[in-house]
Amino acid sequence: MTRDPFKEVAKDLYNSNRQHASRTMQGLGGELGTMNERLDLKLDNFKEPISDYLLAEQLSQSSSLSKGDRVVVLLVNGGQDHVIISKVVAR
Repeated sequence: MTRDPFKEVAKDLYNSNRQHASRTMQGLGGELGTMNERLDLKLDNFKEPISDYLLAEQLSQSSSLSKGDRVVVLLVNGGQDHVIISKVVAR
Protein backbone atom coordinates (compact mmCIF):
# COMPACT_ATOMS: atom_id res chain seq x y z
CA MET A 1 0.00 0.00 0.00
CA THR A 2 1.30 3.43 -0.97
CA ARG A 3 1.60 6.09 1.70
CA ASP A 4 0.03 9.44 0.96
CA PRO A 5 2.73 12.10 1.62
CA PHE A 6 0.09 14.81 2.07
CA LYS A 7 -1.62 12.84 4.83
CA GLU A 8 1.74 12.29 6.53
CA VAL A 9 2.52 16.03 6.49
CA ALA A 10 -0.97 16.89 7.75
CA LYS A 11 -0.61 14.33 10.54
CA ASP A 12 2.78 15.73 11.56
CA LEU A 13 1.45 19.31 11.58
CA TYR A 14 -1.55 18.29 13.66
CA ASN A 15 0.60 16.49 16.24
CA SER A 16 3.07 19.38 16.40
CA ASN A 17 0.29 21.93 16.95
CA ARG A 18 -1.37 19.75 19.59
CA GLN A 19 1.90 19.38 21.51
CA HIS A 20 2.58 23.12 21.28
CA ALA A 21 -0.90 23.96 22.58
CA SER A 22 -0.47 21.53 25.45
CA ARG A 23 2.89 23.07 26.45
CA THR A 24 1.43 26.56 26.19
CA MET A 25 -1.44 25.73 28.54
CA GLN A 26 0.76 24.10 31.17
CA GLY A 27 1.09 26.24 34.25
CA LEU A 28 -1.95 28.32 33.44
CA GLY A 29 -4.89 28.31 35.73
CA GLY A 30 -6.28 29.71 38.89
CA GLU A 31 -5.27 28.68 42.36
CA LEU A 32 -6.57 29.59 45.78
CA GLY A 33 -4.27 30.98 48.40
CA THR A 34 -4.18 32.73 51.76
CA MET A 35 -2.23 35.77 52.87
CA ASN A 36 -0.09 34.96 55.92
CA GLU A 37 0.98 37.22 58.80
CA ARG A 38 3.88 38.69 56.75
CA LEU A 39 1.49 39.18 53.80
CA ASP A 40 3.29 36.47 51.89
CA LEU A 41 1.12 34.37 49.61
CA LYS A 42 0.54 30.78 50.71
CA LEU A 43 -0.97 28.72 47.90
CA ASP A 44 -3.23 25.84 48.92
CA ASN A 45 -1.20 23.36 46.88
CA PHE A 46 2.35 24.61 47.58
CA LYS A 47 3.96 24.41 51.00
CA GLU A 48 6.35 27.40 50.85
CA PRO A 49 5.07 30.99 51.18
CA ILE A 50 5.67 33.26 48.20
CA SER A 51 6.80 36.82 48.87
CA ASP A 52 7.45 37.82 45.26
CA TYR A 53 3.99 38.07 43.70
CA LEU A 54 2.11 40.56 41.54
CA LEU A 55 -1.23 42.27 42.18
CA ALA A 56 -3.82 43.00 39.53
CA GLU A 57 -4.19 46.76 39.13
CA GLN A 58 -7.82 46.94 40.30
CA LEU A 59 -6.93 45.00 43.46
CA SER A 60 -3.92 47.14 44.30
CA GLN A 61 -5.96 50.33 43.89
CA SER A 62 -9.22 49.28 45.51
CA SER A 63 -8.27 47.47 48.70
CA SER A 64 -5.39 46.21 50.72
CA LEU A 65 -4.81 42.62 51.67
CA SER A 66 -4.73 41.45 55.27
CA LYS A 67 -3.59 38.36 57.14
CA GLY A 68 -6.01 35.50 56.51
CA ASP A 69 -7.49 36.93 53.31
CA ARG A 70 -8.31 34.29 50.70
CA VAL A 71 -7.24 35.17 47.16
CA VAL A 72 -7.47 33.85 43.61
CA VAL A 73 -4.06 33.59 42.00
CA LEU A 74 -3.27 33.25 38.30
CA LEU A 75 -0.07 31.35 37.52
CA VAL A 76 1.77 32.70 34.47
CA ASN A 77 5.12 32.18 32.74
CA GLY A 78 4.98 28.45 33.31
CA GLY A 79 4.08 28.91 36.96
CA GLN A 80 7.07 31.16 37.65
CA ASP A 81 4.99 34.27 38.30
CA HIS A 82 1.95 34.56 40.57
CA VAL A 83 -0.64 37.27 40.01
CA ILE A 84 -3.26 37.86 42.69
CA ILE A 85 -6.31 38.80 40.65
CA SER A 86 -9.03 38.85 43.27
CA LYS A 87 -9.84 38.67 46.93
CA VAL A 88 -12.38 35.97 47.82
CA VAL A 89 -15.16 37.07 50.19
CA ALA A 90 -18.12 35.30 51.73
CA ARG A 91 -21.50 36.17 50.30
